[in-house]
Amino acid sequence: MYFSVFFLFFFIYGILVFFFTFLMVSGYALLTTYFAVHNNLPPALLFSFSSLLCAFFIAACVVQWW
Repeated sequence: MYFSVFFLFFFIYGILVFFFTFLMVSGYALLTTYFAVHNNLPPALLFSFSSLLCAFFIAACVVQWW
């Protein structure tokens, strides 16, 4: 009984962490694309950087999950 409640708590916590991380990373990608368009920077460079950051955050979520 206690184990299932504990597992449910960590499951909800992991979903919340993943959701907020996804929101933060998607907002960061939109911001970098916006600044790239308005400053005439190469958007592919910033998009690759933001996707690398997204992969880093997802890996951090997976490490925190385990």
